[in-house]
Amino acid sequence: MPQPVQNTGTERSETGELSGNNSRNGRRKPYRRGKPKKNAGQGGANPGERPLFLEINKLIHHMKPITINGVSVEDLDVPVEDHIKSLLEDKENRENVYISFLIHPSDPDFPYDLDFLNVTLSIPKSYPRRGASPTITVLNDDIPRGFSANIEIGFQQIVATALHNRNSKKKSGKWKERAEEADEGEELSIEMVGGNDLLAIMRTLDKCLEKFLSMEKKETVKIVKVLKKYDREDKEEREERKKKRQQKKNDSPNMDNEISGRRNEEIERFKQRLGKNHIRLFKDSPQSTIFKLELGFQEGYFTIDIENSAEIVLKKLPVKIIVPKEYLSNPKKPLKMELDMSSGHNLKMIKSVEDQSLRLIFGKLINNMSSNFNYMAANAAKESWDKDSGRHWSITSQLNYFIENIQKFMNLRNDFIRWFEDNQLTEPVS
Repeated sequence: MPQPVQNTGTERSETGELSGNNSRNGRRKPYRRGKPKKNAGQGGANPGERPLFLEINKLIHHMKPITINGVSVEDLDVPVEDHIKSLLEDKENRENVYISFLIHPSDPDFPYDLDFLNVTLSIPKSYPRRGASPTITVLNDDIPRGFSANIEIGFQQIVATALHNRNSKKKSGKWKERAEEADEGEELSIEMVGGNDLLAIMRTLDKCLEKFLSMEKKETVKIVKVLKKYDREDKEEREERKKKRQQKKNDSPNMDNEISGRRNEEIERFKQRLGKNHIRLFKDSPQSTIFKLELGFQEGYFTIDIENSAEIVLKKLPVKIIVPKEYLSNPKKPLKMELDMSSGHNLKMIKSVEDQSLRLIFGKLINNMSSNFNYMAANAAKESWDKDSGRHWSITSQLNYFIENIQKFMNLRNDFIRWFEDNQLTEPVS
């Protein structure tokens, strides 16, 4: 936890990123505005004219982003706003837009020894019209998790307030429904700074930062037991498939048919090996094949221990597995996993946490599992495509790796990446 420091009477240098009110002395800190570029193109279908793009574009012209979906803005080959447009135009990619910022507290009398707040802002593509609301993840190593949780939960209150204010101005049923969902269990005692859009939300976070850090440290969630794993395919099968891969030539005229056959064979092995896990075809489209199944933990289980609450024992985890049609033929089309939120088991598991704040933390840990699995699967696809790596991650082996290390998959993205890079398997995986 950052420690309070004595005010020296000197103001911080201007960053030009945020403005805020100093409630103690009535001064308003100067703020440098950049002029957002006008959007090119005509017609309502242009993503540059969508409400989400307009809000993000306004935000990034007043607050300098550090990364966008994990890519440093300094490494982009196109202007930031064009990169945002391309993300919103990609209809196959339904993932959120992730933008990281370094927020320097704008209050010159800020009492904590904190140079900046390092956060990742997660923005659903359906925002602000429907669906989930924006969230943040605090990345500072010098802020204990309990206090980071206070900031993240406080941010949810800010978003709820913004939706509430929008609803008071717009009589649309959609806005009313969104605001009521966001208001559930929250007290709207936040005063917004400069409106109710994304920029106003981030400015209000800066204004309320001292308040959130001064709150009592939030109780957090702890994983306390380990799982058993699925049986791995035996060594002879791995070596046999490795020989077959080495015998194939890249210029074979039947390569497409061979790859399609390999995909179908792998799906069949996946269905056979996990047949007892209630696996069933959910959807088959030109883009992908989606299966629903319950990841069972055989004779094992693991528990999630929540302070001052009953522990949650998991013996199964209903999920969706998405196998792209280009799986094995395109390294950019990896396996994907989603938690099956249509499953009553998963809904009951989340609702079993009665405390609203702890439920939010627990929900984020559950969401981390899918996000980190997809990161691992993307790396697995690249390794399988690289013939020099000598590795192949089958569908079964990827799920096996997930089950074996599920505690790590619940970590924050940066923590998971550090662990994953340090613990990748050195032997070929089949």
